[in-house]
Amino acid sequence: MHDAILLEAPLDQIERDVVLLQEIMRRASRVILNDTATGDLVLRTAPTIIRYPGRYEDPRGAALWVRVLELLAERRQQQAEAAHG
Repeated sequence: MHDAILLEAPLDQIERDVVLLQEIMRRASRVILNDTATGDLVLRTAPTIIRYPGRYEDPRGAALWVRVLELLAERRQQQAEAAHG
């Protein structure tokens, strides 16, 4: 993933809102890219819809995410120990 936009929407509206966001992205890319001498370029989008309780996971960041969760658990344990004395 190079760039991303997070769109939150009610489950019964998500597909419609994704289509709308794609159109907004097409229009914006047309404005920006046509300011150059490149012709009529339009950026493509590849939406991924993830519904609750799912979450986006990128395998390239899996090891880092595991480490972040470990550090968070360690910190919570330290806080609990400090609170109890």
